[in-house]
Amino acid sequence: MQRKKYLDTLLNILTFIQMIMQGLWMDDCSLMCLPGINLEDCKKIIKYGKIEHLCEFCEFIKKMSSEKNSDDKTLINKIKDFITKTCKINSLSNEELNKLADVAMRLPILDINYKLYALDQNTGERIYDRPIIENSDVQLSVTLTKYNDIKNNLVVYSRYPKIKNCRWFIIIGNVKTNEVLAFEKVAFKEKRNCKITFTAPKNIDEDSIKLYIMSDSYFGLDQEYNINLKKINKGIMDKFGIIEIKQKKEEKEEDNKEENEDDKYDEETQKDEDENEEDYYLENW
Repeated sequence: MQRKKYLDTLLNILTFIQMIMQGLWMDDCSLMCLPGINLEDCKKIIKYGKIEHLCEFCEFIKKMSSEKNSDDKTLINKIKDFITKTCKINSLSNEELNKLADVAMRLPILDINYKLYALDQNTGERIYDRPIIENSDVQLSVTLTKYNDIKNNLVVYSRYPKIKNCRWFIIIGNVKTNEVLAFEKVAFKEKRNCKITFTAPKNIDEDSIKLYIMSDSYFGLDQEYNINLKKINKGIMDKFGIIEIKQKKEEKEEDNKEENEDDKYDEETQKDEDENEEDYYLENW
């Protein structure tokens, strides 16, 4: 893929799509994506519940669902108690609270794992024992896993009037140069592994590479990760002892250089001896 300097533009477009789906402005609180929650309710959740963003609310749900003896019914009651008792929101009916709890339980909470590999420039195969080189091909293997047990891609709640499937954008960008290095759009039910190839930047030590996971439907569930190529290379070199290998290679090259110089000296000496011997025979002839 040809590099284009429109990283900011791409991120803004996706944010704009999220705003359309949820009927919110960019500076609105993402907790308003929950049904029945308005701006005043958001202020109470921030003040009493100590939660400011939708992603934090999802982590809160994830933590509660991982507790012992936490079935769906128990989790619904815990969410309702958190809204009414902890956050002191009393404007919602029991039906509205049940809808809020149901949506909160079905929001797509993603666990992200990724690995970076250098690629052989001829075969395209992964190289595990070699650091990433500037302007070389690199493969990012990223795995997206839904934490909650949701078996479909349908958007669980939005202000958009039609039913829609949720898709996710995987974007690799160079923040310093504003370049999009690679991106891919995926849709999945439970788990998805993607292998994305891109070209490493010219300045690995200084350029800032980021991995973005963005939804085209939900406002406030995006994730981003810093990819420190310098740190990754150091880990590879330490693991495989590449520094020692390099030193041995340099020593071997020095030995070969000395041998070549000795061979060259022997050849020149032999040539001089042959010429002297030839001159001797010519003089005596």
